Amino acid sequence: MRFNSRNAGNPTAAREELIELIAFYANSEHSMFRDFADLLERYQDPIVNSFVMVEKMGNGKIYNSRLSNGPIESINRKVKDLKRLGRGFRNFEHFRNRFPEQPPS
Repeated sequence: MRFNSRNAGNPTAAREELIELIAFYANSEHSMFRDFADLLERYQDPIVNSFVMVEKMGNGKIYNSRLSNGPIESINRKVKDLKRLGRGFRNFEHFRNRFPEQPPS
């Protein structure tokens, strides 16, 4: 938790500290921690990219926030839900009518 809050908005510092953590866990006598070091090494770039800050707008204000794939995952979930709810419908008109009108987001 401290790693996360300490490096928020500073991907360079996050990378440096992550490299130290990888070295620490890689030198452990326990295989579980060495495996964890391999995992951190493999996903080092995505982990560091999660510390990049971007400007966002919400509630009429501009603010900085970390990058997230949450919005894309939300869209993917909606598509999957539509497909799941459409099972058994052979007629597209019936399938489409099953869903209420959605306001634009």
